[in-house]
Amino acid sequence: MDPIRGNHTGLNGLMQSYLKEEWRGRVPETSEDICSRFDNLRFISLE
Repeated sequence: MDPIRGNHTGLNGLMQSYLKEEWRGRVPETSEDICSRFDNLRFISLE
């Protein structure tokens, strides 16, 4: 993590995995297609 430049590439994968597992836990009948959408989330820079 580079706090000066705001480069947090490692957090993207972590957040995607967390959100996908949370969704599966809350909505157990969710299809794999919907869960795979979490892998394609785009993050924006908050500058």
